[in-house]
Amino acid sequence: MADQGQRIQIQLENGSVVDADLLKIMEVDEKRVAIYMIENSDGSVDIVYYYVIKNEGGFDELKEIEEPEVRDKLNRYIMSRVGQH
Repeated sequence: MADQGQRIQIQLENGSVVDADLLKIMEVDEKRVAIYMIENSDGSVDIVYYYVIKNEGGFDELKEIEEPEVRDKLNRYIMSRVGQH
């Protein structure tokens, strides 16, 4: 999986499908994590995170991150990066 420039489609909880752009792939607690940005129609953005895991065929697959402590760590990382600009 490339580190930036990749665009995927994500289905939201409300059923709508949106484009998400890969910002970064990083390691958190020895697991690969992909960070994606969704641009909203009102000009705001949402950030979503997924584990990057290898499936049985050896291909990268995305899995939702459900652990609150990992999500908090990723939120702190994003906020530290945004604060630098």
